[in-house]
Amino acid sequence: MQPRIRRMRRRGDVDGLIAALGHTNLIRVGRGQTSDSGVSVRLRALTALSEIAGDEDVAQIAIGLRDRDPLVRQTTVRVVSELGPLGAADALAAAVVGPAHPDFRAARADALAVLDAIEGDTESKAKRLVRAIMAGGSEAALDDFTEEALIAAVENASQGEVDALIAKLVDQLSDLNGSLEAAQVILSWMGRRSVHALIRALGHEGECCQPAAEVLGAIRDSEALEPLTEILEDRRADVRRAAVWALGELRDPRTAEQLMKATMDDEYVVRKQAGEALDAMGSVALMAGVANMIRSLERRSDGPEIARLVEEGLERTPPSVRVRGAGVKSGWTPRFIDRLLLGTRPPEAQ
Repeated sequence: MQPRIRRMRRRGDVDGLIAALGHTNLIRVGRGQTSDSGVSVRLRALTALSEIAGDEDVAQIAIGLRDRDPLVRQTTVRVVSELGPLGAADALAAAVVGPAHPDFRAARADALAVLDAIEGDTESKAKRLVRAIMAGGSEAALDDFTEEALIAAVENASQGEVDALIAKLVDQLSDLNGSLEAAQVILSWMGRRSVHALIRALGHEGECCQPAAEVLGAIRDSEALEPLTEILEDRRADVRRAAVWALGELRDPRTAEQLMKATMDDEYVVRKQAGEALDAMGSVALMAGVANMIRSLERRSDGPEIARLVEEGLERTPPSVRVRGAGVKSGWTPRFIDRLLLGTRPPEAQ
């Protein structure tokens, strides 16, 4: 039965009008398609609530901020703003972060403007937005709009608040129940702010080591080079693979030597990732890696022989392959690379 909005408004039935915000009436409009005629009822209920409700009702009216119709969401933002938005701050933050569909963009922008204007809020906007993203699941839009809103909020937050947020997000990296991706994305948005906490996470034996390495790769901060290199010795193949990928993302010539060594890893997934990283880096970075490895052999008796093999391999590699760009497969001869890598091992290990 359709709610009687006019009667409820005349009687001052706020509870009835709030209940009407949940009214839906799906009708078929075509093959496999439906339309919700209840939208008009919900919009009229919101108009009535704006006239007779008080700020004590805002938290319940905020249910409209989760509506599946973008116009209902936008209207709810207006009503909440007029009545007093503090009671709906968390709901407004949730409306800011999604859904990602373009139809909801106006409602998201309006919700952000109201959230920015709230006075007397004892909790930071950054914390509310992070909480909304983490709780939003697949509904949370990890897009440019959310990123810009969050970074602006972070810049206005205290250093202590930001550090606490990052620490909590790093803890979430070991959560395998759905919040892992969101935590990784937010930490990557934080950029350099989160690098030190992520580096510390690399030393943990738990599940957070691999995702922490992946975030560091996404941030591309060279400060992570040595810590990522250290976990190439981790017993877990997934951690080594993540470290190899992250080192490749740094695009730092100093990583070439370690990536070349990783092409001899016992696990195929690690070897494959190392090869892809070297291909993406191009010939200049790879040459730097080879040069570093040769320099490390200067004191060895077989150093000159290995250098000769390197030169031989280069000479036998066609110029069109030798000078490579990103995405072009390597033409380097496995024989001299293998000998080079073997030459870097201690004598007793050969």
